[in-house]
Amino acid sequence: MPGPYRGRVAAAHHPGSIISGQYQREPVRAMLSKTMMELTGAPSPQEAWRVFFEPGDVVGIKLNPVGRPHVMSSPEVVQEIVAGLEMAGVKRRDIVAYDRYRREFLEAGFDKWLPEGVRWTAATGKTHPLQLDMDGYDPDQYIEMSLVLPKANPSDPHHRRRNFAQSARCLSSSMR
Repeated sequence: MPGPYRGRVAAAHHPGSIISGQYQREPVRAMLSKTMMELTGAPSPQEAWRVFFEPGDVVGIKLNPVGRPHVMSSPEVVQEIVAGLEMAGVKRRDIVAYDRYRREFLEAGFDKWLPEGVRWTAATGKTHPLQLDMDGYDPDQYIEMSLVLPKANPSDPHHRRRNFAQSARCLSSSMR
């Protein structure tokens, strides 16, 4: 992955980060701050976030609803990422949370706990079992995959393609 810290990993552990199956906000904040400072060598969380982001940046946060209800993006982690971006000077209106499918985004409840002012979007409102020919995806921009989904035909080039999402219109917090 390109960037100033190519291949570098920072890890944190906090025994109180999950209590009775629930993430705890303060330990999440502490772990995120610690790892950002460790990764960048910055003396404070704010300076660490500023290594990557600055006022005027537009930042996308890819959320994951696929493993819900237990293995998915959590409010506590995403809210702390937003707080870190704000420390770097990024305005909430310049933060866009997104996922591939609008239906899954809403079913996961992401729209209900994103901080006020953070925009959100999805690539498509339409789903297809083989992820083919979906509205919101560019039929001319794709990557060829060597593997196919279980019910796909590996000899059909169309089934080996994963199309790129087109630019999506962001939904404002007032539209939630």
